[in-house]
Amino acid sequence: RDLVHAAFTWSLAVETARQGGSVAVVAPAADRDTPLWSSPRPGPGEPELVYCPAEGLSDLRRTASTLAESRSRTARQGGIVFTRVPPRWLDDRGDRPDPIRWVLTFSSPRREDATSTFERIERLVQDRPGLEVGVTIHGVRRIAEARDAFDELARRCEERLGLSLASYGLLTDDLDVYRAIAAGRSITETRPDSPAARALTDVARLIYEDARSRVLG
Repeated sequence: RDLVHAAFTWSLAVETARQGGSVAVVAPAADRDTPLWSSPRPGPGEPELVYCPAEGLSDLRRTASTLAESRSRTARQGGIVFTRVPPRWLDDRGDRPDPIRWVLTFSSPRREDATSTFERIERLVQDRPGLEVGVTIHGVRRIAEARDAFDELARRCEERLGLSLASYGLLTDDLDVYRAIAAGRSITETRPDSPAARALTDVARLIYEDARSRVLG
């Protein structure tokens, strides 16, 4: 929904590809008219950006499933198809059967952002039994700050929703993130030695290892 989160997602896709995964990012065709996504550079080992003429979650699911099936024939080390879901589509109760089973969301430790993230998760879990939700905390200066923010969010999810929240690490927000956005490249490409790039490598590894341990139908 915003440039920073899209930059994180694309950078995670790039880093997952560097770790050997077969990676694509599926986004609604309406995203073409926005500055959300970097300009991909086609080539072996690079993520593929696929625009889908989607009008709802089921359209995105079909495109992502087709990509996953075709890539699985040649992907020796597995991979991930990231899918960008417009937040407003999460409230569409007419789009069934619901395709969402595994979700990654981002949250900063700021109180208003954490509250917004909880409300988004609350909408997600409604009528979606068995949904798995993971959170990456961003915009932190210290590991303890990320840990406290996640613990508080996880406590609210457990007490109020009965949901066990999964942690997918932390990301730092610093000048390197905005430089990458301005350059239209991933953070690990523009500043590979920065704290932000190193954090992204760790988060990508967590997500990739989790993805390789499961099969989503």
